[in-house]
Amino acid sequence: MSPAAEPPLRGTSPLTTGFALRLGVAAFLIAATVVTAQGDGGSGNGSLDLAPEPVLENFEPSVQEQLRSAREVVAGILATEGDPEKRGDALGQLAALYLLYDFMDTAEPLLLQARRLQPNDFRWPYFLALLYSFAGDPEAGLENARRSAELAPDHLASHLRRGDFAYELGLEDEARRAYERARELDDPSGAALYGLARLALDEGEAQAAVGMLEQALERQPPGSVIHYHLGVAHRALGDRERARAAFAANQNERVIFPDVLWDSLSTLNRSREAIFSRGVEALERGQPDLALETFGELIAKNPDDAEAHYNVGMSLLELGRKDEAEEAIRRAIELRDDYRDAYYNLGLVLGQRGDYGESEQQFRRVLEIDPEDLSNRVQLANALAEQGEIEDAVAMLDEVLEADPAMAEARLLLGVVHARRGAAEAAREQLHRILALAPGAVSERAEAHYHLAQIADREGDAEAAREELLRAAELEPEVLSLRQSLAAELGRRGELMAAAKLFESIVADRPEDPRAHLSRAMAYLLGGDEMAALTALERSLERHPEELVLRHLTARLLATAESEAVRDGPRAVEMALAVFEQQQTLDHGETVAMALAEAGRFAEAVSWQQRVLDFESREQGRASPGRVERMERYGSGQAVRAPWRARP
Repeated sequence: MSPAAEPPLRGTSPLTTGFALRLGVAAFLIAATVVTAQGDGGSGNGSLDLAPEPVLENFEPSVQEQLRSAREVVAGILATEGDPEKRGDALGQLAALYLLYDFMDTAEPLLLQARRLQPNDFRWPYFLALLYSFAGDPEAGLENARRSAELAPDHLASHLRRGDFAYELGLEDEARRAYERARELDDPSGAALYGLARLALDEGEAQAAVGMLEQALERQPPGSVIHYHLGVAHRALGDRERARAAFAANQNERVIFPDVLWDSLSTLNRSREAIFSRGVEALERGQPDLALETFGELIAKNPDDAEAHYNVGMSLLELGRKDEAEEAIRRAIELRDDYRDAYYNLGLVLGQRGDYGESEQQFRRVLEIDPEDLSNRVQLANALAEQGEIEDAVAMLDEVLEADPAMAEARLLLGVVHARRGAAEAAREQLHRILALAPGAVSERAEAHYHLAQIADREGDAEAAREELLRAAELEPEVLSLRQSLAAELGRRGELMAAAKLFESIVADRPEDPRAHLSRAMAYLLGGDEMAALTALERSLERHPEELVLRHLTARLLATAESEAVRDGPRAVEMALAVFEQQQTLDHGETVAMALAEAGRFAEAVSWQQRVLDFESREQGRASPGRVERMERYGSGQAVRAPWRARP
């Protein structure tokens, strides 16, 4: 279906206004913001009809009040105002408000009257074009899109609408002219390229279509229907693998493009559904601040709106505010005990911070709500594997793959789990099956090559490892994990400062990823530049103050660095105790002991180290020699140095 039959993108550009009709509480600030051929505003004050009021009983009270108040204002203007410009503007704005709430039968006659009274105002034919696109009338839509594009030659959306209507009606030459004009206007969305690519495909120019479609996809959200047309183009060129990958990526998401008129209109929609949709769209467009504000508006209206709290959490996650996000998601669960997505994403959040036990609990709750959810079973298996419950994880993944043998996500994790427990052949079997059975799963295929490279590296086959890494990079050259693996390869060769520089570039590109920050610090540290490592960690903590692994690494470096200029015992103690209070693990407890020793508090260091040894003995049957040796050092009044060589 042509995008002309779908609602446009709600743009974000503010509009200026000349005459603005007050519609209830909010002002409808839609004005002709592009240069139009303004004339005398039309002649004649023919009979005006406000049209019957639509039935409003099924709408929220705030919406009913908004529409009735606007109608009363317009009725007053028609009764007292003789200026056709002002009468037309009032009718047109009321019509657009009815269009916003899908009262098309009421909106159409009002827009027609507004167009008659203001024949040189592009807004009214443009809104009529929208109305006819919603109603499935491309002929009437094209007529009005032509008029709005003529009146506003720099209005991008008018040309895109005209092109879509013309394409739907088989008027290829007119469609091409409209899309070319939109392209000249520097269409930031790629919608014009998409239209031209469809024309190229129809004319048998598949190679040209591929280039335009790939450019358009770079400007659209994931899952765009453009993937489908790209698949058609690749198939026409005989590239079946790329065609399958494109078809697999298609989620039939509509093609979006900027439309400032619709944006100004949509901000007046007071229904809960409309506000919620604006928040979701803001998230999809990468505007988490706007999404947070929008969902907050819903919570202000209804503090028990579980979906709003959940999406506040998702917005906060995008902003890197993980603790607040967790709180919001937990609030959503309090309000709705069967909220599958909230439990699932809470499980992901907990897993990312290393709390796999509680993460497992969330995924088990999802399992109770939806036993058939295979993606959740994969995440549950991952949580089990991270806790060392390998056999249970393998059993669960086997069940998933029995239900869906083509699920690349599950097969990839099964391969990784096998590799982790040293079953290299079993791991290879699963990873090679991904390459054979999932040609469309580009990300999973890249990761399969990456893990095959790791297996080859552990077996000492450097050549095979390099080959697998190159194949992975060919599939997804911008993937962070692949760039990290290349940096890690430099580290294994002893080129640690070169690896650190590569990680600097990764952090610059992906500052929101704490793993990149950690890898950068570790490269500096293992390369022997402790001051650079500390500086990197302090910069990272400015960006990620809640990231536990970064705080722990900083505390351990402050406690045990070889450089006196880096060590700071009191600060290390403060940080290590805070980390241990948040998550009580062997490593975190031992870092407290290291910090106390550096601060000269050796008796306390011995006491903490003894707690670590007692816990390790209970859990693992014995205490590691390295930890025993470090307690002896504390007992003789010595602190630990070079922590990366001091780990058990």
